[in-house]
Order: sequence, then structure tokens, then C-alpha cells
Amino acid sequence: MAGRTRAKVKMDLSFPDSEVQVLVKYAKDSKNVGLWKTSQGDRIYRTRSFSDLASFVKITRGLKRLDFDLSVLAKIGWPVRSLIKIPFRVRVPDRTLSAMLPPWMSPLKNKLPKKEEVYPKGKTVYPPIEQVFSGLWFDPKKLKVLIIGQDPYHGPGQAHGLAFSYRGEGRIPPSLVNIYSEVNRIDPEGFAMPSTGDLTPWFHQGVALVNASLSVLRGQAGSLAKEWHKFSEEVFKLLAKETTSDLVVLAWGKHAQKVAESFTKAKVLKSSHPSPYSVTSPPTPFSGNGHFRMVNDHLRSRGLTPIDWRL
Repeated sequence: MAGRTRAKVKMDLSFPDSEVQVLVKYAKDSKNVGLWKTSQGDRIYRTRSFSDLASFVKITRGLKRLDFDLSVLAKIGWPVRSLIKIPFRVRVPDRTLSAMLPPWMSPLKNKLPKKEEVYPKGKTVYPPIEQVFSGLWFDPKKLKVLIIGQDPYHGPGQAHGLAFSYRGEGRIPPSLVNIYSEVNRIDPEGFAMPSTGDLTPWFHQGVALVNASLSVLRGQAGSLAKEWHKFSEEVFKLLAKETTSDLVVLAWGKHAQKVAESFTKAKVLKSSHPSPYSVTSPPTPFSGNGHFRMVNDHLRSRGLTPIDWRL
């Protein structure tokens, strides 16, 4: 019996190596849906429940290949044996923006910009299209913190769908260094300046890092902001409705503060932007704003686990 199942799986493995890979794994309820780093790369999603996984399989038609954990599929009725631990792949149709939307964002399908506007042909655009919504794959009801950003990094390998998070080579961007310096105020003796700019560990704890503009042309900061503007407005409005009063919104800079006006239920903390040009700007400078400590104080007051900001 196992041999027949293995043969079926082997057929599903016959795909060209050049195709995009996305791994879908079951995650415990205590963890949000999010990115999962592997040797295959960082183009990876998880689902919080088996029903989420079933929905994900149906709607994710924007990727050419998915990798699955067979033990998970067995539990949702897929005809495979859970004792087989090797992954297998399922071909799905060509990618579209609407097909890659997280389930909670499905009401916004008709408000999406045209794909050719935000990923124009013949242009290098960041992040890769399969990561454009990766920072939005979470359960809004379980979200603890929202950090509002503006624009993805516009260099090769830097942006990956989470605002402020950096996976490029070389020095960590100055704004992120200033963010780390502010985190350091929580526990100066127990905090070491991270050598990485990857903020995925925050995301896994319930911290969403969402840019108002979700893609950018190579080397051209803010180049696609206009194309994303109306859609991102709707994203934040929907998120404000879907989240609870447990949420803390960190609004750094005038644009983020404007966006934060939609979050009438949440606790909103405002300051200047962490950019070197505004980190000390009045009336509330980012430097010394105490936001990371205030977030954890709020979460504890609601009976929630605080965020471990160390990386």
C-alpha cells in the first residue's frame, strides 16, 4: 500500500527546477501565519489551521509550484499516508495578484491595482511578486502589533514583504539601526545589536509590518506608491475592522499617522519616523519614544504574551 502511495507522489514531483517553490506547513494556533525560512529560500507561507490550508490550496493560483508536508494533507483528507515524510509538489495555474491574496483580504479583490501597473513588464521590481502579500498572511483577530511602513527597499535581495525588514548584503539600513537602538532601551544589558536585518521573528510573534506601497522599481524609492495608494488605503481600513482592541499600532511619521486614523479600536502610538532625517524631529521624536516597552506593557495589561524584540 505504501509503495503505491509513493508512486503517486513521485509523479507529482516531476516539475522543472526553475519553477517557484512555496512550502505550506501547519502551524500551531499560538503562532501566526507567516514566512518560514528554509534552504530552498524564503518564498514560503504557513497556514494557522487545516481549514486555512484547504482554502490556501484553492485560492493560491499565482504560484507555479507548492511544496506540502504530507502528514498535514493526510489530516485534511488528502489521499496520502501520514507515515510518508517526504514533500511533494502540486502544479497550480499562472500567478495573479488576486489569487495570492490572503483569505481575510478577499473582499478587496476588485480593488486591486492592475498587475502590469505594480509589476510592469520589462522592469525589475521588488519584492519578487510571490512575496508581495507575504507580510499580510496572518490572522487579524490574533494580531498583536501593526508597524506601518511606507515603501519596500529598492535594491536586489533586500525587500521580502515585511516593512523595515532587510535581507540584503552589507550594512543594515540606517532606519533599522535606529529601530534597534530604540529596542535597546528596554534592556541595554541584555540586548546586542543584531547582525541581521530580517524581522521575521517579530512577524512570527504577531507583529505585522505592512508598507503602504507593496512594490517598488529597482533603484527608485517610492516609484510605485501612486499605483498602490488606493488599494493600501482599503487594506488598512479592512484591517482596522478585522482586528481587536488588543492591537497596538506603531505610527512613525506623518504618513503612518494618517493611516493610523482608521484604527479607532486599537492603541495607537505616534512619533517621528526612524529615518536619520527625522529620528529626532519634534513634537515626538522617534529616538526615546519608548514604544517597544509601551507595546509590551499594553499586551501584559490585556493578558497577552509580550513580544521578544531580540533577534
